[in-house]
Amino acid sequence: MSDKREDRNSMSSLSGTILPRDVRKAGILRKLKTMKKKYFVLRTESESGPARLEYYDNEKKFKAGSTAKRSIPIKTCFNINRKVDAKHKFAIALYTKDDCFSVVAENEQLQEDWLNAMLELQLDGPCMNGGAKLKPKFEHVWQVTVGDKSLASSRNMKGLYRLCLTPSALALIKVDQTDKPETLEFPLMSIRRCGHTNNYFVIELGRSSVTGAGELWLETEDVVIAQNMHEVTLNAMKTCREHEDLGPLARPRSASNSENSRPIATRRPVAVVSPQAISYGGIRDRCDSMPSRPRTISEGQEINNRGYYAPPGHMLDSLRPHSGFSRTVSYSPPALPNPLRYASIERFRK
Repeated sequence: MSDKREDRNSMSSLSGTILPRDVRKAGILRKLKTMKKKYFVLRTESESGPARLEYYDNEKKFKAGSTAKRSIPIKTCFNINRKVDAKHKFAIALYTKDDCFSVVAENEQLQEDWLNAMLELQLDGPCMNGGAKLKPKFEHVWQVTVGDKSLASSRNMKGLYRLCLTPSALALIKVDQTDKPETLEFPLMSIRRCGHTNNYFVIELGRSSVTGAGELWLETEDVVIAQNMHEVTLNAMKTCREHEDLGPLARPRSASNSENSRPIATRRPVAVVSPQAISYGGIRDRCDSMPSRPRTISEGQEINNRGYYAPPGHMLDSLRPHSGFSRTVSYSPPALPNPLRYASIERFRK
């Protein structure tokens, strides 16, 4: 199998030209930054150097032996994955220590071929590993800017970061040249809610997070990326919540206990609030455990189950169970007549 692959690499040809043995793939792609076509060459590790992605102005300069315009070592990349872009569907991002280099393919098949070839070289394995496709270290990576706002201001977290999603957590990794950059990890269970407004992705963290409770505002390139971050993170939170609700169950007890003392193994209930647009205002609501008075139409506020408010256009989703709901009708029994009151009235009449 390896001999066949080596033969394929060494005898690959484009436009009738036999490519060097270390060329894994070559062809035309566009640079996302300028959308100009360039000739890209993906090389395997060889005597000429490490596995790398190079690009030239055109195929003619590559054949002439010109120096590559840029060379990116594949194995030193922080992550290689599909990139969400507002205008271009088939983009691939190569995240280096301090940069993000993105290319755009003409169609989905080319995107898949190039991505799989890069992952093979980065992860030292065939595209189909035991019947399953290779996956990048992080399926989703977004480059964000943490500004001087809310929690970031008090924790001195300003700067350029990468937000990386795993099945159980969001990792915020600072972009710098060091081998061990500053990393903050937020378990999905510690996130109270998430949303987006304009080109900002917002997460509200609970007290159990490493930064403590508060809101984290992450600025993205555009509103499409912010919306994508919102949707993907929300789905991950739902999946994480479902796994948490299914286990673990109470430990089994010995058979000597009575039937009445044994726990009932059932799935724990969970309150899930469906995604919806919520308009926020400046009214401070009461705590969840206390009923709130009915809001009048003149106050111009739209109230949700938990009584949260947000700026216009702020999409907010919460997956945390809560103890109470705002009520507009009282279900308390009618108050009984006070006998002391009537006794005092009779004495006054006398």
